[in-house]
Amino acid sequence: MRRFLISGLVVAAATCVTAAPTGYHILGEVKIGGEGGWDYLSVDGAFRRLYLSHATHVAVIDIDALKVVGDIPDTPGVHGIAIAPELNRGCVSNGRGNNVTMFDLKTLATLGQVAVGRNPDSIRYDAVSGRVFTFNGRSNDTTAIEAKTGKVAGIIALGGKPEFSIADGKGMIFVNIEDARRVVASPAIGAGSDGVAFDPGIGCAFSSNGGGTLTVMATTAPAQGSARPSYLPDTFKVLVVGK
Repeated sequence: MRRFLISGLVVAAATCVTAAPTGYHILGEVKIGGEGGWDYLSVDGAFRRLYLSHATHVAVIDIDALKVVGDIPDTPGVHGIAIAPELNRGCVSNGRGNNVTMFDLKTLATLGQVAVGRNPDSIRYDAVSGRVFTFNGRSNDTTAIEAKTGKVAGIIALGGKPEFSIADGKGMIFVNIEDARRVVASPAIGAGSDGVAFDPGIGCAFSSNGGGTLTVMATTAPAQGSARPSYLPDTFKVLVVGK
C-alpha cells in the first residue's frame, strides 16, 4: 500500500483534487490542533517519525501509531525540517528568527542555533557534502552549514527569491527561484501551492495547496482561485492518503 502524509487546516473540508479518478483516498488522520499556519513536513524513516512545521514549533508524529509523540519548541516562523540520519541530527529553518535550530533525532533535545540569511525558508540536507543548506527568501541567498559541527561553511548569492528545494543524492541541489525562473508549462492546480513531490513509480506529481487541497498530476485539476480561505480554529491535522 502506498501512503502519503499531507498537512492542512480544515477549511470546509480537506479534499484530494484530480481531473480523473486515481484511486487515492483518505486512509486516516492525526489531529494536531492549535493555532497558526504550517509549511513543510519531513519524514525520518529510521525513527519512523514525521516532523511537521507549525507556526512557532515543530510537531513530531509517530507515523505507525499515527499520534503526536513530541514537540520541538522555539522555532518562530518555522518553514522546513532537514534530516541527517547518519549524524543523528535534524535542522529547522526559523523564518522569523533568521536562524536554524539543530536538534537530536533520538531525544528531540535542542542542540543549538545557527545564524543564517534573512527569512530562511526551504532547508535541505546533502549527504554527499555533509552540509545543510537554507534558502533565504529575503536575502536571496543560501547558507551552507556543516551538519556535523553546526558551523557556517559559506553563503551563495542566488540572484532571486528561493522557495522549494530538492537534493538529487549525487551532490546537486535544485531550488525554485520563484521570481526569476523560466516557465516551461503552467498546469492548473489548487490555490496557494507550496511544496511538490514526484513519484516515479506511478508517474504522478503531487502538489500541496494552501486552499486545503492536494492535486495529483497525471492529469490536472481546475484552478481554485488565488485567495486562501479562512481557517477554522483548532482544526489543524495530518491526512494519510493512499490507495
